[in-house]
Amino acid sequence: MINVSAALDSHTSQPAIIERKTSGQYVDGVWRSGATKKIRCLASIQPINEDIDAGNGQADETTSEMWTIYCTKPLIGSKSIDQTTGDIIIYKKKRYKVMGKTNWFDYGYAQGVVALVEEPIQQVLY
Repeated sequence: MINVSAALDSHTSQPAIIERKTSGQYVDGVWRSGATKKIRCLASIQPINEDIDAGNGQADETTSEMWTIYCTKPLIGSKSIDQTTGDIIIYKKKRYKVMGKTNWFDYGYAQGVVALVEEPIQQVLY
């Protein structure tokens, strides 16, 4: 099999961070949220091909920005932009939720459809 991960190197890809929440648990009857793990990776971010990627990325979501990501790390997808599951990709100081993914590790990479996560405006205290 061809390993295409060699194409995802520092000449064709850009640095990104995958934020992944670990599962929470009950401790003494109280729910404790899981920690957030940050995974550095090189990724190629491409415009979404709506004919091919739309079904993989839940194209009915109302988002202002959707992209396709290719990287050498596994991805965890989400079914909705509002769900707490699924990886967050930090790329160029913006946060994107992995909406759909295909892990092609027989070929050395993962592909995901990501949607911009609208950050809430922080309240300004006077």
